[in-house]
Amino acid sequence: MNGPRSSSVTAVSSRVRLLEWIFVILLSVGVLACASLPWIWGERAQSLGYNPESVFTGSLSTYADDATTYWTWMRQARDGRFFMTDLYTPDAHPRNYVNLFFWTLGKVAAVTGQDLVTVYHLSRVALGALLLGLLYLLSAKMFVRPGERMACFFMLVMTGGWGGAAGYMERNFSWSHVSSPAWWTPEMSTFFSLMLFPHFLAGFAAMLAAVLLLLRPWTDENLPVSSLRLRSAAAGGVMFLLTFFHPYDVITVMGVVWSAPLLLGLVDRRLPWRELQASAVATAVWLPAFFYNLYIFNSNPAMRAWDLQNIMITPEPARLIIALGPAGLLSLVAILALPRLAPRHRVMVAWLISTLVIIHLPLRFQRRMIGGIQFATGVLAVAALVCVIMPLARRLGRRRTAGIFGVGVAVAVLLLAPLQMATPYYLEDIERGRLNMVAYPGWLLREEYEALHRLEELQPAESVILSSYEMGNWIPPYSGHRCVIGHYALTVDAEGKKAAAGRFFAGGEMEPPGSDDLWRQDFLRRWSVRYIFHSRYERKLGSFDPATRPWLEHIYGVGEDPGRRVDVYAVRLEEIPAASASRMPSP
Repeated sequence: MNGPRSSSVTAVSSRVRLLEWIFVILLSVGVLACASLPWIWGERAQSLGYNPESVFTGSLSTYADDATTYWTWMRQARDGRFFMTDLYTPDAHPRNYVNLFFWTLGKVAAVTGQDLVTVYHLSRVALGALLLGLLYLLSAKMFVRPGERMACFFMLVMTGGWGGAAGYMERNFSWSHVSSPAWWTPEMSTFFSLMLFPHFLAGFAAMLAAVLLLLRPWTDENLPVSSLRLRSAAAGGVMFLLTFFHPYDVITVMGVVWSAPLLLGLVDRRLPWRELQASAVATAVWLPAFFYNLYIFNSNPAMRAWDLQNIMITPEPARLIIALGPAGLLSLVAILALPRLAPRHRVMVAWLISTLVIIHLPLRFQRRMIGGIQFATGVLAVAALVCVIMPLARRLGRRRTAGIFGVGVAVAVLLLAPLQMATPYYLEDIERGRLNMVAYPGWLLREEYEALHRLEELQPAESVILSSYEMGNWIPPYSGHRCVIGHYALTVDAEGKKAAAGRFFAGGEMEPPGSDDLWRQDFLRRWSVRYIFHSRYERKLGSFDPATRPWLEHIYGVGEDPGRRVDVYAVRLEEIPAASASRMPSP
C-alpha cells in the first residue's frame, strides 16, 4: 500500500532537489553579475569612449588606495619576485614580505600576458564562484531539508542589515541618515567583498574550508583517529596558507578552533578531549606561519609601520547591531536556545561569540577580524527558524511534524529577503553612482594616466619619486618605482611625509625665491629622491614651480592645457650640497 505513496514522495523529492540546484545556480550567477556591474560599466564606458578626456583605472572608488597596493604586489610577482618590498615608502627595509595570493595572481599575469587589473578582476569572479560553492556546501552540512538549505544559502550570500531599510526610507521618505558599518566594512558582507577584493574572497574560502574540515572531528564520535588527525592537519595547512596573504582571518579562525570544542564540552557537560586533540593538531601545523609573520612584522620597519598605522576600530555596539540586521537578531534567538541546537550549529555559535569577543580586544586592527561573522549569523538565523520559531508555530497550529522539504523555513526567509537585499542593492548603486561622476580615484585624467605609465622608462629600477598623496598612490603599480608618500599605512610615518610633501610643493607670491630651497634639497637628499611628479594635485598644494629650479631637470611633459598638464623632473643630486644636521628635515 505504501508503494505508490513512496514513489510519489520520491518523485516530488527529485523535483524539489532540482529546484534547489536551479535556485542555487541562478542566485550565484545573479550575485556574481551584479557584484561586477560597476566594474563592467567602467570598462564599457572606457571602451566606448564615453569620457575621452579620462581613463578608467579599473578600481572602484571605495578603497581604491588599497586596490593599488595589491596591484603593486602582483607587479613584483609578475616581474619575478617572490619576496616583496614595500614600494610605498622610501625608507630602507629588507625584501622579505611574502603574499602567496598576490604572488599567484602576478604569476598568472606573467604566464597569460594579461594586464594586472584584468587578472585581478577575473580572479575576483572566479574566487567568488568558489566561495559561493563553499557556502552552499556549508548550508548542506548544516541543514537536511532542501528548503532550509536554500534559506541558509540565501542568508549567507545576501548579508544585509537594518541599514539598507534605513537607506530606503532616507531616499524615498526623507528620513535622517543612519550610519552603519555595512556601508564601509566589506569584511562582514559577502556581496561587498564580491564587489571589491578577491583576497577577501580567498580568505573567506580558506576560513570556510578550515571549519568544514574540522566539523567532523568535532561532531562525529565515530570518526577514526587517523581521519581525525588527517582532517585536522589539512585544516592547519589551510590556515598556514591563509596566514601568508590575509593573517587577520586566521585570528578569527583560531578563535573558532579553540572555542568550539570548549562550547561543545560545556553544553554536553564533559571534557572535550577528542575535539581539543583536533584543534591542537590544526594549530601545530599552522604555528610556523604565525612565527614567520610575527618575525616579519616586528623586524621589517616597513611592515611594522604598516601594522602600527593600520588602525581599524570596531564599530560601537549600536552600529554593529544595525549592520548585523535580522540575521543578528535571529542569531540571538538561537544562542538563547543553545541546548536545542545540533552540535554543528553550536560550532557556529562558537564562531559568532568568539568573533564578537576578539573584535573588542585592545588591538589596532579590531575591525579586520570581523571577517566571516556573516557566515555564523546566516547559519544561526536559519537554525533559529528550524529549531525554535517553526516548532513554536507548529505547536500553536497544532501540527506535530515538520514538512519534509522545509518549505516553511524557506517562506520565512523569503519574507526577510527585501531587508537582506536592500543593503547589497544600495552598495552597488553607490559604487556605480561614483563612477558616473568620472572623478578620482575611479578615473584619472588622460594626461595623468599617460605620465604615470611613462615613469616605467625611467632608470634605475625602484627609483624614489616625490608627488602628492593622490598621485603617489598610483606610482608603484603603474611604474614599479617607489613613492615618498602614497598609502596611509604602507608609507612609514605617512602623516609626516604627507605634511613634508605639502611643504615641498608649497609656495606663494609672498615667499622669497629660494627661501625654502635648502630644506627642499635636504629633503630630496635624505630620501634619495630622483624624480618629481608635478600634476594638478601637486599644484593644489602650492605654487612651487619646479621649472624655476636649476637643480631640477625637465624630463617630459604630457598635455597642453595648463590645468591638466603633467610634468616630470629629474633631481640633479650632484647639484645639491650635502645636508647639515641642523637643516635635515624631520622624518
